[in-house]
Amino acid sequence: MINDIKIWTLLLVIIFVPMLKAQDSITLENCYVLSRQNYPLLKQQRILETIKDYTIENLSKGYLPNLSINGQASYQSDVTELPFKLPNLSVPALNKDQYKLYLEAYQPILDGKMVKRQQNLVNAATQVEIEKVEVELYKLKERIDQIFFGILLMDAQKVQTQNLIKEVQNTLKKTNAAITNGTALPSSASLINAEILKINQREIELNANRRAFINVLSMLTKTALSEASIFVKPEYITSNEVSGRPELRLYQAQKSSFVAQDQLISAKNSLKLGLFGQAGYGRPAFNFFNNQFDFYYIGGLKLTMNLSNLYTAKAERAILITNQNSIDIQQESFELNNSLILTQQEVEINKFKELILTDKEIIDLRLKVISVAESQLNNGTLSTTDYITNLNALDQAEQNQALHILQLLQAQINQQTTKGK
Repeated sequence: MINDIKIWTLLLVIIFVPMLKAQDSITLENCYVLSRQNYPLLKQQRILETIKDYTIENLSKGYLPNLSINGQASYQSDVTELPFKLPNLSVPALNKDQYKLYLEAYQPILDGKMVKRQQNLVNAATQVEIEKVEVELYKLKERIDQIFFGILLMDAQKVQTQNLIKEVQNTLKKTNAAITNGTALPSSASLINAEILKINQREIELNANRRAFINVLSMLTKTALSEASIFVKPEYITSNEVSGRPELRLYQAQKSSFVAQDQLISAKNSLKLGLFGQAGYGRPAFNFFNNQFDFYYIGGLKLTMNLSNLYTAKAERAILITNQNSIDIQQESFELNNSLILTQQEVEINKFKELILTDKEIIDLRLKVISVAESQLNNGTLSTTDYITNLNALDQAEQNQALHILQLLQAQINQQTTKGK
């Protein structure tokens, strides 16, 4: 029994520990997905889709019969009467007060694609609004980049700071031994302890800044992140695939909307054919020789064309062309500015590549200097102050290298974001 419990315990550890580690590992791509899913503005897209569905459903009712109930009471100055009298026949005169209540129906047969064009316009207009939301959501991606790389930079500096503390603590041990042997002054230990405190202050600042970045990222992703969370450095993968910026999709959606509006203008000016019917009760009915209330009905085909739309069609199309020209200008301006940004980013990438090569050379030289300085310190031919100065110079060089490596990666990721990848 005990052995079975041990086996099950071991299995649970094997299964759940990797899961916990996986949960604690935070990637940039996961942050993109979570921040997008939990950003309040994304709800706007769902609202837009719902409104579109209801609107299209209502427009589709245009294929159904149009029904209306109408009533009318009127008094007229004259009525129809025979201009002559017939012998032995009395024709009753119609009353000048007339009444009717009727049901009228119209069933479209050919609507000039009016309903279809209206639905197309609703789809196009909704897509424009959705792409506007996408543009705002894309700005969130750029913000996530800044926060995520801010955390990575804090992590890199923390590692470097901890290494420096170990190095200084080793120096303190050697200095204390030298003081015991009488080959170093007690003030040397005080100087090193002060340096350790200064490094600890730097670590406090790094932890505070990292905590602030994590809190912001946690709010944006709606994820319980902690200081123990591990943030994975993203890999830069060169790819020629371009998904496109949402701004470009927005411009295209706006142009599609103009096309839909133009088609709707044409539909308004087209011939329309339908069945009509009218059934009612009134005085007089269709028999004018009957001056009593009676039932009546009529039905047939109806052909219509609204000529008044022709008055405004030309101006409406001119407005569409002007708006499309405006969108073309906006797109051209965006593409130019985007190209300028990409050029600047390419310069930045090349700059960091060159700096990293130089960093390697500087660190190699600083390591040689610190090796000699350490020997001189042990032999008592170099002051503690000078040694710490050399040690700080090496630390600064290594920090610069770590910074430039992250800046290069961030510049490459930013370039991908600018391209719309």
